[in-house]
Amino acid sequence: MKLKNKKTGEIGNLVLNINPNRESYSVLSTENGDTVCGNLVLADYDSLAELNSEWEDYEEPKTHWMIDTSVLEPVREIAGMPYEIDKEIGNWFSTKEEAEEVVEKLKAFKRLKDKGFRFDLSPALGHCDDKKFDISIIGTMPAKWWYNDKVVDDIHYIFGGEE
Repeated sequence: MKLKNKKTGEIGNLVLNINPNRESYSVLSTENGDTVCGNLVLADYDSLAELNSEWEDYEEPKTHWMIDTSVLEPVREIAGMPYEIDKEIGNWFSTKEEAEEVVEKLKAFKRLKDKGFRFDLSPALGHCDDKKFDISIIGTMPAKWWYNDKVVDDIHYIFGGEE
């Protein structure tokens, strides 16, 4: 079990020492991440109360992924809480793969936009029943691009697929 020193922030692993005459607790260094023979003993305690006065449970910092074009890779891992703006604009992802997929969809959408793709502003057709409301949205683009395989692939990648 990993512990964190309340004063210094040092991380250590808890070890129960069982001797014939008494039970004690040691906190061992986690310099290499494992508790093995030969690790430096950071502290010894005769009771849990004594141990709890200086150490607390350690929790790994939560991480998330975000799109960041200011670095070499467009996706990077961030430890701690995301900035509020990242939550508001949806630039907060649980996994690297999820963030990378969004980057690829943005690139595909940019390619379509550069070729003249746009959403038609005319009134959309819709259908409503007591369980859901379906909306038909019409996208348009110059006809010369419609038979381009890359364009069709991008449209299917962004808008197609399973629901």
